[in-house]
Amino acid sequence: VSHVVGAGGERMEASRREALSKQIKEQIVLIDELTNLKKNREVYKRQRNSNILFVANRLQTLSECKCSLDEMKKEYQELENAEKVKNFSPSRCSCYFGRGSARKPSTERS
Repeated sequence: VSHVVGAGGERMEASRREALSKQIKEQIVLIDELTNLKKNREVYKRQRNSNILFVANRLQTLSECKCSLDEMKKEYQELENAEKVKNFSPSRCSCYFGRGSARKPSTERS
């Protein structure tokens, strides 16, 4: 996953997340369709950059779709985590002391 810096990069990551979210939803529908397909039905796969369809093994195709879904979910999670790291603010965290400033808890009571 490449990370682009700057306002344009943030928009690119946001649009990538949206596109990935859409692809994940489509993949879930595809997996559901393949799972509920009758055993005697055939599955056809389209070759990349072509309009030619070939008969494919249903179980192998289902397995490939599940692997693709897992990869998409992983990439989406990485984008989400990158966004969280960018939005992290040390001032919001009460346990953050900063570099070289180890504060001791106060023992005085008011």
